[in-house]
Amino acid sequence: MHFLTPGGLFDRVANLSRGRIRASLTGWRDSRREVSVGGIVVPHRTWRSDVLYARFAAPWFVVVAAHGVGVCTPDDGPSRVPKHLTRALRVVDGSVGRAPLIRRYGRFGILVLRRR
Repeated sequence: MHFLTPGGLFDRVANLSRGRIRASLTGWRDSRREVSVGGIVVPHRTWRSDVLYARFAAPWFVVVAAHGVGVCTPDDGPSRVPKHLTRALRVVDGSVGRAPLIRRYGRFGILVLRRR
């Protein structure tokens, strides 16, 4: 199960560094937002992994693994961060995104499920 989460840690820290405190602290809960995909605005719903699992999968599946994707990387990539640093952050992201206390702060979440 792959899903959009309420927000990535990197982007929260970036907002704080720009003095955008409200933007950094809000949005950690499930929400609705519009995302531009290929120039077309598409409505999305963001989920925390625990809420998504409980609501849609718990009766039929067990969680085998969970990952956060985009914990350490900016959502717009090299436009704000040099390319070599973005590559290094992606390597770190692969490890950090598996940590139980950190994985919920990725921009995307992955739940690996097994049928009960």
